[in-house]
Amino acid sequence: MTEDARLNYIHEGFTPDQISEIEEGMKAGIDVSVYARKDFLAMQMRQIRKGLTDNLPMAVYAKPEYDWFQLEEIREGLSSYIDVKKYDSPEIPYDKMRQLRKGLEKEIDLTSYLSLEAGIIRQIRKALISDVDIQLYVEDGYDEEQLEEIRIALQEGLDIHQYVKKEFRGISLHEIVEGLRKNVDVSVYAKEEYSWRQMREIRLGQMHQIDVSFYTDPWYDYRQMKELRLGLEAGLDINNYVSLMYTAKEMGKRRLELMDMGSDSATSDKEIKSGASETVESRDGLLITISADEMEAYVRVVDPSVQLTRKDVLRDLKNEGIVYGIDQREVDNLISGRTIQDTIVIARGKPAVQGENGYYEFFFRTNVDHSPKVQADGSVDYRNVDWFEQVKRQQKIAYYHAAGAGEVGYTVTGRRIAAKRGREQSRLRGKGFLVLPDQKTYVSIMDGRIELTDNNIEISKMVEFQEVSLATGNIRFDGNVYVKGNVGDGATIAASGDVVVDGFVEAATIVAGGNVILRKGMNASGSGSITAGGNIEGKFFEAVVLKAGNDIHANYCMNCEAHADGEMVIFGRNGSVVGGAVYVVKQLSAQNIGNRAGILTRINVGVSEKMRREQREVEDKLRDNKMELMILQNAQADFQAKYPAEIRNTMEMYLKIDNAIFTKNKIIDDLMIRKEAIEKTIANTMISCIVCSGDLFEGVLIDINGRKLKSNYAKNVTIRVSEGKIVLFANLFNK
Repeated sequence: MTEDARLNYIHEGFTPDQISEIEEGMKAGIDVSVYARKDFLAMQMRQIRKGLTDNLPMAVYAKPEYDWFQLEEIREGLSSYIDVKKYDSPEIPYDKMRQLRKGLEKEIDLTSYLSLEAGIIRQIRKALISDVDIQLYVEDGYDEEQLEEIRIALQEGLDIHQYVKKEFRGISLHEIVEGLRKNVDVSVYAKEEYSWRQMREIRLGQMHQIDVSFYTDPWYDYRQMKELRLGLEAGLDINNYVSLMYTAKEMGKRRLELMDMGSDSATSDKEIKSGASETVESRDGLLITISADEMEAYVRVVDPSVQLTRKDVLRDLKNEGIVYGIDQREVDNLISGRTIQDTIVIARGKPAVQGENGYYEFFFRTNVDHSPKVQADGSVDYRNVDWFEQVKRQQKIAYYHAAGAGEVGYTVTGRRIAAKRGREQSRLRGKGFLVLPDQKTYVSIMDGRIELTDNNIEISKMVEFQEVSLATGNIRFDGNVYVKGNVGDGATIAASGDVVVDGFVEAATIVAGGNVILRKGMNASGSGSITAGGNIEGKFFEAVVLKAGNDIHANYCMNCEAHADGEMVIFGRNGSVVGGAVYVVKQLSAQNIGNRAGILTRINVGVSEKMRREQREVEDKLRDNKMELMILQNAQADFQAKYPAEIRNTMEMYLKIDNAIFTKNKIIDDLMIRKEAIEKTIANTMISCIVCSGDLFEGVLIDINGRKLKSNYAKNVTIRVSEGKIVLFANLFNK
């Protein structure tokens, strides 16, 4: 833009932001006359300019009645080649436009729901994508928060229908969904008289398997419920503070006092004595002492000339309150005079015994070792590893043994010491099972693979095949796939979980959301691939394209293109990476890299192109949103300069700008968090390296975070970047 043109725009009253958008359009070689009008805000100009720059027909929508959010939705729709005519009316708010656009991008037409709120349309869209039906609840007038909880429950296969009521707000339904997810009896608290906070306390109590009936009275405030729950979870006798007369604060104080005492409160009114023991002399000349904790009583004869009878001794003890745990043999010794000079323990109390803690009995192997066995030569044996444990539908998988009540204790004065109940264990979490009405027995609801991690059981679907080939057809399965035999040329296996193959794999395609484990290995002859969200493991890989979201493990890798977002480890004294190209983020470890014949081998370690691409995308979005925030803030300042508060606060455009500033700030905050996470991951790659325990052959092309080296022969070295260049360090191990 020439200086004269800029001055003309200034003279005509264009703001600096508007002029900047016109100038950017000129640089891009587009027809700026489409939007170079004062009645467009700079943000509207920006959306039109972006569309025209991408050769989209934005001139059709270059009208002031569209706000910038509406123009953005139209531009995004045109970019996705959808029919924007279904929502391009200025009368449709941008948030409804967004839901219609996202629906059309998934070939879902939501125009029949335009009369509903945008949030409800959003839930309908997500439900249709997930293939669940919430239409009945939409027609009954449930709001967005309620619909979201219903939708999530149905997506997870939870039976929410019987608990849905209009009286339950979304946050209350959330507690019911959480309960169903954790396999607790939600019927106990899915009642209108409970607030969502009260529901939460009852649910948490059930998850810890305590007797929630102590505090299910809706007259309890949720804070009181919490104090009672915490007491029960600690095995305390909450009868000391269970009354509604106590505030939550008073309950908390009593609970902490009980915990400090280390045992439950006594049932009698008599308090435990504190301080030193007290000694009294009986009328028959016995010195009687009761310990401070009342757990022992002692006697010494003062006058040996007094002839004592059993009746005398027992009477004197009773007069001092000693009625429990009297040692009759010591009474006999007193009477016979055998202990005249001694102080003897005449009575002992019985300490309360804490009950045994609750525990689970499992009916499947919970300690399956997935690690391949290391052999004498350092390689690993993938053939004899138990990769998973299987269960059948309706199989009993666990039983909960409740905590014991413990044994009541008594002091020598007969005061009862309540037993502390053992701690209950938290309920098992997870999916693929149900809890029988006894609330103790866990049963599988499907055939599949079972795993226990901490307190979480997950049973996932698994399908078995003897072999997979073109003759059997390709496999696509939402779960885990287990092939007992071979996978032939041209076959495809796609699974949302893990793929385990016992036999050989030829030029096939395997895609898994989890791990891929090949007990033997794969020779793809240059036309097969494995893509895994987790690890890829196998005895060997030849001429395969490997892409792992985590690590790659094998005994050798030849002529492969291997990508690992974690590390790549080649095991054994003969473990080699030969030919092809390796791209790993963290570290490559192998015995040998390259070979004597000088076959071209490329090793790339450090920041991946995927990470760089994500970093660029986030930085571009951050830059655009910061620019748009500045434009909005300038527009806000312009309104504030032109109109007093009482006028501008009634202007629709000003209110839209104010709301957009809030939204932009939130978007920028989220992008900054993503940017920092990416930068941290990239920073961690600065210590990425290559560990070669054997021979690094000549001619291997090495790239570590952009630094390049063509190797000379070296032995037993670690290769990393130091002071800006690739350096080889001699290993101090494996010599």
